[in-house]
Amino acid sequence: MGTFNVLINKEDIGEFVRTTSRLPFDMDLSLGTKVVDAKSLIGILYLGVGKVLSLKTAAENVACAQEFLEKFVVA
Repeated sequence: MGTFNVLINKEDIGEFVRTTSRLPFDMDLSLGTKVVDAKSLIGILYLGVGKVLSLKTAAENVACAQEFLEKFVVA
């Protein structure tokens, strides 16, 4: 598994979900012990917008995910 951090603002949540939904592989978002599907609007709202979240996907998909989600990637 590969991991990187993302920050999703309330204004950009729809764009984030649309972008992740176009990618043909599974991704999870987590905050502490909570884990949700990165393609789920309800899941993201559950974790909370405006927080740094950890995005996890298979190691071979990390570069592709970072490229498509570059607007949301944070250190």
